[in-house]
Amino acid sequence: MASKLYVKLREYIGDTFSEIHLISSGPDDLILMNVTILEVSSNFMLVSQPGSGGSGEIMVPLSNVVAIME
Repeated sequence: MASKLYVKLREYIGDTFSEIHLISSGPDDLILMNVTILEVSSNFMLVSQPGSGGSGEIMVPLSNVVAIME
């Protein structure tokens, strides 16, 4: 059975968000800004941060996602 987060994120494929907040196992957390969700699997999502200062495509574990801001 699919999780609620997985189902909701699948609805947002192709949409751009101003921020995605991630937690890490270390002392620092991460905020990705101006990212587009490209694909969502049961454990990971692929996001793109385009532009000259962007990080390109990033694989993010769903367990680390704390918040998504539109």
